[in-house]
Amino acid sequence: MRRAMMLCAAVLCLTMTLAPTALAAGTNEVEICYPTAITQSEDGTELRKLYDLGPEDDPTGIPRSDFEQDGFHYTLTDLLRQELPEHDETYELHRLLGALLSQELTVDEKLSIIGNEYDIPIGENMRKDVSAMCNLGEGIEEKGIAIGRETGRIEGEAGLIIKMHKNGLSAEQIASATDKEIAEVKAIIAGRI
Repeated sequence: MRRAMMLCAAVLCLTMTLAPTALAAGTNEVEICYPTAITQSEDGTELRKLYDLGPEDDPTGIPRSDFEQDGFHYTLTDLLRQELPEHDETYELHRLLGALLSQELTVDEKLSIIGNEYDIPIGENMRKDVSAMCNLGEGIEEKGIAIGRETGRIEGEAGLIIKMHKNGLSAEQIASATDKEIAEVKAIIAGRI
């Protein structure tokens, strides 16, 4: 009987010793990832979540299941992976500028990178400056379009004035028809404008 008790005690000790190791090996739990920034479309129908993962982080921890929020049903439609260059002090400024000038990142995503990777404090002034910088490219594009339109209008008017002159109209007649000064019409005809 004593021998049977000793055997049972040994089996119980062995089971207690090996059970946690066996359980740990059997579960492959993935650590859940949490977004570092969330933006919402103006109409509230689309959410964009930014996850800042390092090379050692497992992206399978990003939730992919549908969820309800504020009366809306959300479904994951796209998962985009954007790799930024490795954090290397040699290219630190290049990396920061690349993130700031990226056309694919939102203002909130850029602010998240500034705050999380470069430990730069994000205040209201910083938010305004980054937002203004993000709109700078749009402003430059709009200015270029306006300049192009104005140039096209001027060239079109000059072409019309030259065509009118070739059809026998005098500079005075052309000036009257186009609401231009006679001197300006003569300069266009002479090719000075």
